[in-house]
Amino acid sequence: MTRKAKTKAPTMDELAGKLWRALESAEELLSHEDPAVRLKAIGAVANVGSTYAKVHPEARRERSAAEFPFPAFPGLD
Repeated sequence: MTRKAKTKAPTMDELAGKLWRALESAEELLSHEDPAVRLKAIGAVANVGSTYAKVHPEARRERSAAEFPFPAFPGLD
């Protein structure tokens, strides 16, 4: 029996790139003629988009800023 070579886990940047390519592929299917394919594409876009937002550094910074809105002092808008 041969052993399967273990693959190295991707970095966060590599994972973000793979998720982005998956999102682009799923987006292309949103205009497919088959309604069942379109429905699956909607689910894929939602799932991959959500995961991408959690992984991508810029998205993480944006989410962090939204969680802690500035200015920190009321009345100093």
